[in-house]
Amino acid sequence: MDSEGTYEGRATREGHAPHPAPPTAAPPKPRHAPTVAAPLVEWLRTPRPEAEPGVWRFGYVPRKGSAADPVSDRSLLSGAVISFLACVLVWSLITNRYIPYVDVPVRLFTPDDWWKPLGGGPVDGRAEAALQVYVILLTAVLVVWFSRLGSWSLAFERLVAARGRRARVAGATAGALFVGLLIWNGTVPVVGLLGTHYDLQALSTGEQMALTAVVYTVSLAPVVVFFTRLALKPAPGESSGKTPVPVAEPAADPAEWPELRDAGLGEAARRLAGEVGRCWAGG
Repeated sequence: MDSEGTYEGRATREGHAPHPAPPTAAPPKPRHAPTVAAPLVEWLRTPRPEAEPGVWRFGYVPRKGSAADPVSDRSLLSGAVISFLACVLVWSLITNRYIPYVDVPVRLFTPDDWWKPLGGGPVDGRAEAALQVYVILLTAVLVVWFSRLGSWSLAFERLVAARGRRARVAGATAGALFVGLLIWNGTVPVVGLLGTHYDLQALSTGEQMALTAVVYTVSLAPVVVFFTRLALKPAPGESSGKTPVPVAEPAADPAEWPELRDAGLGEAARRLAGEVGRCWAGG
């Protein structure tokens, strides 16, 4: 059937056959056969890095940068601020008795005659001391839980301490002053627990001053120790003056069976290495 030149090339329509493409040059002949290790040697030398449960370790290559610093600085700052505000809110609701039955645990572990009937308040100083201990424990639990939730430690290291030694010391000092102020004004009832259950009227002026000094020293000493250690903590890339870390030696060839050599089975390791070598040479 005549196609009237619709599907015919230009050379065909003009009556000329197309010229074939010139042959390409052949690649140079290899000087030797490619070196291919025996399957056993390849199997022995295939890396098996540590991996999470359920991951096949044979030839596994961990993804780079997947767990290095997945959270940006802005997200880290916002998470720390939101968790801090949430901690303050929950703590305020607890201490101001807006959450009902929050003091039920301390009532269960103390005698009934320490409390007024029908869920009333403390009768004497013993119940008041027990309630203050309970509030201190709740405060500690809230701070630890919200600090882990908001990654306060990571936020301090990346947003404050990473700016230098002066920034680290200034941040630790600000934290110590903030916590010390909460203890000093009685917001966290540490001083009240230690100092308000003594009959100060029976003491002389000197004894009262000595007792006050002891109470504040005992209350603020843990805060000073914690934030001093935080301020003196060396940065990840900073030298701490200790012995230098030795350079890691290159890993031994698995085809030489280093585990057997370390276990004292040198003869068995040599025989197995020889068999692997012959297998490689034969392959």
